[in-house]
Amino acid sequence: MAYSDRFEGKVAVVTGGTTGIGRAIARQVVRDGGKVVVGARHDDLFAEIVAELGSDKCHCQKCDVGIRADVDALIQAAYDKFGGFDIMFGNAGVNLMKSFLEFTEEETDTIMNTNFKGMFNCTQAAGLAFVAHGTKGSIVNTTSINIRCACPNSTVYAASKGAVYALTRGASVELAEYGIRC
Repeated sequence: MAYSDRFEGKVAVVTGGTTGIGRAIARQVVRDGGKVVVGARHDDLFAEIVAELGSDKCHCQKCDVGIRADVDALIQAAYDKFGGFDIMFGNAGVNLMKSFLEFTEEETDTIMNTNFKGMFNCTQAAGLAFVAHGTKGSIVNTTSINIRCACPNSTVYAASKGAVYALTRGASVELAEYGIRC
């Protein structure tokens, strides 16, 4: 039963959609009349999510947002399964709670690859798809309260989410001429 009709006739692509905020977004889209394409690195919860939301309203696909080909394939899945999409929820993210002075270059690369590069991939790929198909879509990227307040052991994560905030603001200005909201 729909709580409202705000997503009626809409299709959302949700990254990081198997747990936490992403799963809650996927549920709400379906509850409010929409359909969802869920992307995540790990596919162990896909069958459970499809069973919960319904195979006519939900499609799941393995996607590492740090790999552009995976993001492009996820977007193509929205066209293949539902004829397109209207909303990109860039939600995939990782964190490692660790002292800034103890962070390694590899750990920093991992966080930046998912949190920033992944959001760049999703935002740009969605924007390109929306422009190519004449869709006046929406792009919503999850950041963090940590961009406004410093927390111990969260410096690299906060920096990655601050970059996402700047990316989203910049994209909103550049994509506005196409009727795309960020």
